[in-house]
Amino acid sequence: MNKKMIDLYAHYLMANFGKATATDMSEMLEGAISHNKITRLLSQHQFTPSALSRLKWRVICAKSQIANGQKIPSNLNVGRTA
Repeated sequence: MNKKMIDLYAHYLMANFGKATATDMSEMLEGAISHNKITRLLSQHQFTPSALSRLKWRVICAKSQIANGQKIPSNLNVGRTA
C-alpha cells in the first residue's frame, strides 16, 4: 500500500501548481484517503529533492511502459524510511 500511496502522492505533486497539503490531496481524492493517512505516510519517509525527482521519473516511466506493454522496474527506490 505504501508504494501505491507514494506513487499517488507523486501524481498529486505533479498535478498541483500551488501549495501542496495533505488536506488538499484528500479533498482532491474526495475523501477516499484521509489527510491523516497521507500525513502518516509522509512522516515515515524522508523526501529529499533528489528522491522526489526519482519518484516523479518512476511515475513517468511507469506510464510510458504501461502504454507500451512493458514491465515496470521495481529498482527505482525513493525516500529513506525514517
